[in-house]
Amino acid sequence: MIHFTKRLLLVIMAVCLTASALLSGCVPVDPEDGQAVEELLEAAGLGDHVYWTESDTVFHAYEDCGSLNHSVTLYDGTTQAAIDNGKTGMCKACQERAKKEVETISSLKILEAAGIDAVYWVEGKTEYHAYDDCESLKSATNLFEGTAQAAIEHGKTHLCKTCQERAEKAAEAQAD
Repeated sequence: MIHFTKRLLLVIMAVCLTASALLSGCVPVDPEDGQAVEELLEAAGLGDHVYWTESDTVFHAYEDCGSLNHSVTLYDGTTQAAIDNGKTGMCKACQERAKKEVETISSLKILEAAGIDAVYWVEGKTEYHAYDDCESLKSATNLFEGTAQAAIEHGKTHLCKTCQERAEKAAEAQAD
């Protein structure tokens, strides 16, 4: 009976750990999914430094990833070291976060190349704009102005696609 109880407890613990990982978005990334992990880490400005725990099947790009909060022992090293330790890929939540960082870096470079210092945003939206005459801002009543970094600090997650295209054209024109 004691042997059966121990087994049952181990199964329950495994189910709980799996459920916790799934709820936090910590699931393995499909190896066929897009950009190589090393390239993504580099593009996001993270280098090749990742984190993992013994019980994880994946590694993490961010030490503050939600599934690492309750970890007792945290290991760190290169992606190859993580793979050598049996990790199958990057946590999906970390992958999404890194992709957003790459998008932000790209947008900042576009703005810089176009010579745009000020951006605009409104409360309640997740995007910011490079131009105050953007069609999306026509009905805006409370328009905020600041640097792109200030917009990001105010929770704006991405540059408006229309403004991005316009800024790219402006950057190309300046380069010519």
